[in-house]
Amino acid sequence: MTVLNRLIFLISSCLLLYLGGILLAKETNNKKILRINLWIYLILYVILFLTLTLFDAKFGRSGLVLNNYFSKNFINYVKITSNIIPFKTIIGYLKSFNSLYSTSNIMFNLLGNLFALVPLGLLLCLLFKKQNKFKNYLITILLLVFGVEIAQLLTSSGAFDIDDIILNTLGAIIWFFIYKIKSINYLIRNIFLLEKNPLSKKSVVIIVISVGLIILFILKIIDYRNKLYKKNYEKYIENTHFSIVDETKFCINTLDKFYEDKFYKYYFVCQKENNIYIKIDNKKYLIEEILNNTSYGIDINQILNELDKAKIKYYKQNKYEIISCKVPYQDDNYILPNYSVNMDKIDIVSIESDYYSMKLEDNLYQFDLHVIPIKKGRVNIKIKVMEPNDEKVLKSYEYSILVDDKLKVTID
Repeated sequence: MTVLNRLIFLISSCLLLYLGGILLAKETNNKKILRINLWIYLILYVILFLTLTLFDAKFGRSGLVLNNYFSKNFINYVKITSNIIPFKTIIGYLKSFNSLYSTSNIMFNLLGNLFALVPLGLLLCLLFKKQNKFKNYLITILLLVFGVEIAQLLTSSGAFDIDDIILNTLGAIIWFFIYKIKSINYLIRNIFLLEKNPLSKKSVVIIVISVGLIILFILKIIDYRNKLYKKNYEKYIENTHFSIVDETKFCINTLDKFYEDKFYKYYFVCQKENNIYIKIDNKKYLIEEILNNTSYGIDINQILNELDKAKIKYYKQNKYEIISCKVPYQDDNYILPNYSVNMDKIDIVSIESDYYSMKLEDNLYQFDLHVIPIKKGRVNIKIKVMEPNDEKVLKSYEYSILVDDKLKVTID
């Protein structure tokens, strides 16, 4: 079930419980039923929260995995994945605001983390009198947030990030002081506990308008971000209009490397490196010059397509061993499935996907995972390829990978 579907299910369940609770409370003249409802809301929220933070494969969660916490593997995992520098992640997402980075990822990691504990803050204040004191409330929130981050780290289901703690805690604190506004406090208690606190119509109107303005502000931010994305995308498309100029006068039969990226080395099949140009707006640039300047918005695969059209031969060499995954594609819309990789050791190899290797061929969805060696050793990995909504595992792969002294990889 997708995150959105889970949220819809959770909200719908709580709404039905709420309406049923009101009817039953009025029928039996027993308001304790509403407090029982609050406990049920709390249990449902905790289940959803733990699912997203520890078990959801879509967000890179691998579930609870016990580790040898004194081994070099685990120590290296902590070093590689943890962020203890305040605002490093937040600033990274803010810098990505005006880019081609996914809007949903930016909003989920900033606004999602900011609002994640607001439901919990509401339930804590309604269920426990002691939680209405800021000191007690703050300690509870900090213990929970730190607990989840540590659990993610110790079980290898995620990474420890101080910025998650900052955003989660900040959102919960802001909510606490909003809740302490007398009119808002009265309205909430009247709604959830059927209390009869005095509340003027003017206060209700102000609260409703304020909530509406906050929602409108968030929607405007998302809309502005989408406009930035569209503008950058149009610029990216505009910059992709280029042509290949071949000024080679004679060909010496030898491999001539013209570019290298993270996963591949690219060669012309004869000496052409300084005679092949990219032409944009009547100006000529070397291929490497274009690719190393991100402002052009041109990637290696676009250039390879143009080389194919110009019938200029080239050779593409894998830098690492690869694992090819193939699963039946699901429908004509060609929605890409998700995948997760679990390893019993994390410092022997790194498994990374090349987005541009993804293709649909012979009724199969195919993509390559590159096995990048880190140090000598053996590691067992399990790959799960899932439907886009993560509801079904389409195929599983298991491999044993050996890295020798020279960092040569053997896949069994």
